[in-house]
Amino acid sequence: MRNTFRYCALIAGLALAGCSTYQKRWDAAKLAGSLPGAAHAGAYEGRWESTRMPGTGGNLWCILTPDGQGNYSADFKATWHGVFKSEHVALLKTRSARKPGYASFSGEAALTAIIGSGKYTCTGELTPGGMTAAYDASYDVGNFTLKRAAAAK
Repeated sequence: MRNTFRYCALIAGLALAGCSTYQKRWDAAKLAGSLPGAAHAGAYEGRWESTRMPGTGGNLWCILTPDGQGNYSADFKATWHGVFKSEHVALLKTRSARKPGYASFSGEAALTAIIGSGKYTCTGELTPGGMTAAYDASYDVGNFTLKRAAAAK
């Protein structure tokens, strides 16, 4: 029984440490806002919705960081089934759109979570106020909408 308690405490501690690390990075991106030459860099928040399993979805956060070549590293954190959280990073390859301040993108990542491992792809649009996209993963298909997080005061 003591070993079970210690094991559960260790798992809880590791889970909380991972959450706080993402939260610190997200807070820093929120404070920084967009960077010169990287109009879409910063912190975003919103929701994802499954089209394969209608009615399911969760909260979604993203940190966009420029890669120096006109693309972005998208560091996502999602909640699902109201309890679980996962994180993954996708490279978003951007293409300029016809309107200033807009860009279309496509991205992909290899997911290695305990549940939901496999290939993840997304395509969408970056706007001055956020992003919208469709995603396709080995385990689900759906959409997400994110708005730029309000800068902390």
